[in-house]
Amino acid sequence: MKPQSGLRLRLRLRLRLRLRLRSRSYGWVATTSLVAAGLGGAGAHAQGSGDDVAALRAEVAELRAELAEWKQSDQERWLDDQRADQVRAIAREVMADAERRSGEMRSALNAGYDGQFFLASASDDFRLGLFGVVQLQAIANLQDDPPGDDGESGLQLRRVRLGAEGYVGDPRVTYTVVLQADDEDGGDIFLSDGYVGYDLGGGYGLRAGEFRLPFLGEEATSFSKVLGPDRSVFNEAFTLDRGQGVRLAYAGDAAYRWWVALSDGADSEGLSFDQDASDFAITGRTEYKLAGDWAQRKDFSAWSGEELGVFWGAAGHVELGETGQDLPDRDVFTWTVDSLIEQDGGSLQVAFAGLHVDPDSGPGLDHYGLVVQGGHFVVPDLWQVFGGWTYLMIDDVGLPAGSDDRLNALTAGINYFAVPGRVKLTGDVVVLLDQAQRLPGSFNSPTSATTGLLPDTPGDGGQVLLRLQVLVLF
Repeated sequence: MKPQSGLRLRLRLRLRLRLRLRSRSYGWVATTSLVAAGLGGAGAHAQGSGDDVAALRAEVAELRAELAEWKQSDQERWLDDQRADQVRAIAREVMADAERRSGEMRSALNAGYDGQFFLASASDDFRLGLFGVVQLQAIANLQDDPPGDDGESGLQLRRVRLGAEGYVGDPRVTYTVVLQADDEDGGDIFLSDGYVGYDLGGGYGLRAGEFRLPFLGEEATSFSKVLGPDRSVFNEAFTLDRGQGVRLAYAGDAAYRWWVALSDGADSEGLSFDQDASDFAITGRTEYKLAGDWAQRKDFSAWSGEELGVFWGAAGHVELGETGQDLPDRDVFTWTVDSLIEQDGGSLQVAFAGLHVDPDSGPGLDHYGLVVQGGHFVVPDLWQVFGGWTYLMIDDVGLPAGSDDRLNALTAGINYFAVPGRVKLTGDVVVLLDQAQRLPGSFNSPTSATTGLLPDTPGDGGQVLLRLQVLVLF
């Protein structure tokens, strides 16, 4: 029943009741005529008191006003309901549009994890991959008569890295940016690698920016994939580290590959064009695969079931010193040969290097070095023992009096691969039998945060280094 019909019924009942009450007082009945007068407004008058008729008419007017007010209120409620329906309709349209747009975004963007977290366009013309590493070490170094106390110990964040790589516009146009912070540089954030690349096709690739120069085989292997907590003493003595320049690479043959780089020279990362120490530098490296798969060359560990892999490499670097500026003017030629053998849990890496330095004045310098290192899984793919020996032959020209012209370092340790390829725990002992010192004229030093060795005073030498490390990659 509609609200108006209910109100009319109430009106009729109230009028009938009042007329019945009055009919008892005056002795006559006029219910039907008064109802007609109240509702139809026909003006039918019954006999009786004029005051009663006036009172009834006033009440009818009051009830008509109430009816009008009810109608107005009911209409407003109807308008409110209509507005609510309109708002609901608009909300449904907005939600449908948002769902449509969200579906379009999902169809235009891929995201996930395929070894690294990534975002990529559905058309495969854009990709952004993220990766990182945290390398925490506890170190105790015991020196024999060092300048100061008899040893150092503590914790260090050897590396914290966050990187991005991918391609833009075309999978052939690639980029890599790696930021790093470590305790060696006071915790400051700096650019470790930053370069763009282009796939020329046919196995050729071009790279330009700041990158690791293609020289030592151990340097070309990620620090997270070598045997010990970090690269060897040999590597730190002969590494070229990073440079700024361009590099051409070839990997289109199943048996060999090579790299050639033109740069501002060894260890020139982070330097502007007027700060480098060379006029010209060229670096080249080649590798041959005698057996196995190139994937085995990416690390120094032989996982269970690996077939025989044998790799041989050679590299050279020529650098002409800076002229016309107040910088050391020296020409450098350095070379190396190396080999890696892996098979079913066991691995062996051997490398030999030479460094010739021709300063602007004075005699030339020649240094040589050898490293032999290997590992074996005592529990397949879980527990690995490793060991190594580094021997450096140092030219005594320019050495302080009483300094050793050789360096022997022995290493032994164990790895636990908690999550293979992602989490590795390492402990090792390094025994240095001779004085730790920088090779005169070289680019780097075996005493660094990488090796954990500290400089010795001339005439003294010998260190024992204990290291525990947690390495997490993501």
